[in-house]
Amino acid sequence: MKSSDYDFELPRIYEFLQNSKVVALQFPEGLLSFAEEIALKIEDQLDILTIVIADVAYGACNADFSLIKEMQCDSFIHFGHSELVKGYLPSLYIPCKRTDSDVVQLCQKVNNYCEENNYKNIALTTTSQTFHFLPEMLKLLKQNITFSDFPALNKSETLGCTCKTFGSVDAIFSIVDGIFHAEGAVAMNKNIPVFRVDPRSLEIDREGQDVEARLEKREQLVDKIRGLQDSICFVLGTMGGQGSITLLQKYVKLAEQKFRKVYKMMVPEVYPQALNIPKCQIYVQMACPRLTIDWGEYYGNVINTVEFEKLLCPDIEDYPFLNFCGTKEVGSHLNTWNQ
Repeated sequence: MKSSDYDFELPRIYEFLQNSKVVALQFPEGLLSFAEEIALKIEDQLDILTIVIADVAYGACNADFSLIKEMQCDSFIHFGHSELVKGYLPSLYIPCKRTDSDVVQLCQKVNNYCEENNYKNIALTTTSQTFHFLPEMLKLLKQNITFSDFPALNKSETLGCTCKTFGSVDAIFSIVDGIFHAEGAVAMNKNIPVFRVDPRSLEIDREGQDVEARLEKREQLVDKIRGLQDSICFVLGTMGGQGSITLLQKYVKLAEQKFRKVYKMMVPEVYPQALNIPKCQIYVQMACPRLTIDWGEYYGNVINTVEFEKLLCPDIEDYPFLNFCGTKEVGSHLNTWNQ
């Protein structure tokens, strides 16, 4: 993997930084190896100081404007995601579109796969690196195509914490590098096969077996703890843009109707050792929903916000495991600090 595999939109960056003196640069783990190269190119072009945020960035929700302000930066650039959280200083989001993919060959692969399996109606999901494939794919694919259109994201773009629930489609094809985003599609479409198409190798792999098992365990946990009524603690995540005070206030009021003791705490990153209130029966983590879905066995009686609503309303049958990106479709589950 090399930097030329992605479009870092350097001319756009140079224009954005014309009046800046200190800029903070944030990269997700998969792009962090290019940080020094990009920072040096910016400094070679402009009279500016670049500071790379080395803390792990799981997504655009981790844009840490408080930290950036403390560093006395006057601008911020996030690479690899679309903008989800509005900050309070000039910000630029660079999606880092892939430039090394053969979309024609990719579509031929998908067409052949669909023909072999008699798939007539399919859904497409992409990321910020591959959403620009969509116009060409709509021309080349032979199937009936549907895709998500969240106002906060590009057409067909999904996140590891957000994906559309598709209706009557035969299969979902996720055009993504890794499995994280494809697993989000699985979580929201449990009865539809999800295939990950690697945009570089063009390999097609079925995803989801372990995801379905994890989701089943989550449902079992919610059923197991439903009768507990003594104590509950809401854990507000403060990493970047995670954590909504508005949502916290709503949930505290609901919890006070059922639980004898309701605690509130905040942490920059939710990990098991931080959840140490003596004899607290349930924790509701208000950070990333994937924490408890992916690593729930390490946390004990810890649920996310959607599972908390399921805990209170057991008659909800098909509740969305993952739909958090801040759109009308998300409803009450929007969990970012500026909401």
